[in-house]
Amino acid sequence: MPSLGAGSLLVLSLFVFTVIAASAQSDRHENDPVKTNLSLLEGRVAEITRAILHQAGIRPGDSVTVRVDPSAERGITAATIASTLKEDSVVTYAHVDSGRAGRPLLAVTACELSVTYANMHRDGTFGNKKVSRRVFGLIVGEVTAAGSGAIVWSGRESSDWTDTVSVDEIPKIETSALPITHAELPAEDSIDRYVEPLIIIGATAVAVWLLFSVRS
Repeated sequence: MPSLGAGSLLVLSLFVFTVIAASAQSDRHENDPVKTNLSLLEGRVAEITRAILHQAGIRPGDSVTVRVDPSAERGITAATIASTLKEDSVVTYAHVDSGRAGRPLLAVTACELSVTYANMHRDGTFGNKKVSRRVFGLIVGEVTAAGSGAIVWSGRESSDWTDTVSVDEIPKIETSALPITHAELPAEDSIDRYVEPLIIIGATAVAVWLLFSVRS
């Protein structure tokens, strides 16, 4: 087998080194913690709750009765609304009783919470598999005034969150006991599926060829 010139050998060596280095770099995991789907869903409910309170004119120090229709409960709806009101110093009552005449009523009639993954891709040629994540929340309801029962707010409010997460992180960001934190993974892009193996095979072949060329 004919030996390679010094220049050609150097170029091929640099090529193999670059491929190996790129592969090693792509295997590194990001250090920034990824928010869980549950925390993001709770964040959507909290953001929506604050938007409704603002529009209804409910301020810190006020009191309000909260009623979440059973069909609107998604496992975290009522609890997250209550914790948000507590954080904002709004006194919360969970039941409509004889004292309701002295405080407004926030009635939630529908709630949609969802997580979706889309657009599976790689972060670079040798990067980890990633997906686009969307966390969506929607609340439908009304707020009626104390005493008169007049509707001071009625309608729907929504909140959206989008980011990109590593597929390897998904088991950590989903909560096994809560189905609403789970979503199906999309199929991997066909190009990404085949490009990396072909490049690795090619780099390996070049490395073997280099080995025998240097020996000869």
